[in-house]
Amino acid sequence: MKTFSEFWTALTGKVAVPDEMKSALEAEYNKSMESGTPRPAPPPTPAVGNPVTPEQFAAAMAEITALKQQLADASALIGKEATERAAATKAIAEQQKAARDKKIADAIEAGVAAGQIPAKNDDAKAKWQKMFEADFDGAAFALENVPKSAAPTKTPATQQHAASTPLLRTGADNAAMIYAAAADELMSTMQ
Repeated sequence: MKTFSEFWTALTGKVAVPDEMKSALEAEYNKSMESGTPRPAPPPTPAVGNPVTPEQFAAAMAEITALKQQLADASALIGKEATERAAATKAIAEQQKAARDKKIADAIEAGVAAGQIPAKNDDAKAKWQKMFEADFDGAAFALENVPKSAAPTKTPATQQHAASTPLLRTGADNAAMIYAAAADELMSTMQ
């Protein structure tokens, strides 16, 4: 028969038991010992089945090492593919931007060649550039409606009259007004 101190040492070695429970457990233990109540049998220790041999352990460790290497290789491949995908996406975006910029430059150059945009007016070209960047189709529509001419043929008196008459204006002002009118018309049909 074990003493309580042997029981306590065995119990605290297997289960975390607070010290304040020691006295209550000691009283209960002593009471069961005095009354002759048999103690419950300790739970059976699980039998160890076929122990692993050193060769089996080494084979399992080799397999674990191989799996870790496969995981590392897969992670590296995923990282490489993500980097390549990001680079490809960036290259595509740059190509699309370059193509759009060329399309805009070609449209402005065609407008200058047709006399729709003043060749020496950088402010007008910049305005057309902004309009094409904001809405290429709308700006192209507006530019198509600007009268084509090689050079203005109006005298100063008719130019003053043209400035007060929207339909007779030429160049970027007329195109901007046509663009605004087309946008207003489109908005009114959408409502």
